[in-house]
Amino acid sequence: MTYLRTFSGLLILLLASITLTGCDSFSSDDDEGGLVKLTGQILNQSTNNPIPNAFVVVMPQNLLFEADSSGVFDFDVRIDSTMDLQVEASADGFQSAAYPVLAFAGRTTMVPLFSLLQIAPEAATSGNASNIILVEQTIMYYGYMSFERIADLLPKEYRPKTD
Repeated sequence: MTYLRTFSGLLILLLASITLTGCDSFSSDDDEGGLVKLTGQILNQSTNNPIPNAFVVVMPQNLLFEADSSGVFDFDVRIDSTMDLQVEASADGFQSAAYPVLAFAGRTTMVPLFSLLQIAPEAATSGNASNIILVEQTIMYYGYMSFERIADLLPKEYRPKTD
């Protein structure tokens, strides 16, 4: 009777070890990571014009890329075999937007078109160059004067000669 218990115990142990080692046969060979190519474009929502040199962030890797002058981006990201990514587009003066993307290694994934809302007017271009001198700087403010104003404060012998 003891032999029967020992034999059945060994048989159960053998079957359990065969079953556990055979579990790998159900896994796919596609579980290896690789590169996914993410492509898309970033446009101004109100004008439908491309936003040049906008930024694209891919999470959870926290990777930063820059779109080209046509607002188009095309880059490779290393991922596990299949991965949920968050792709966010942003640009100065625009509200950022993000899309969840299911990415597969070895494939190209088209990210939906980003249409960013402009929240600040376009930056004004400055006029002609000017000479300024930093007079004072603190944590709270900084002060500056134009070169012409400083010249007026100088004694006459040190003032620049004007024709």
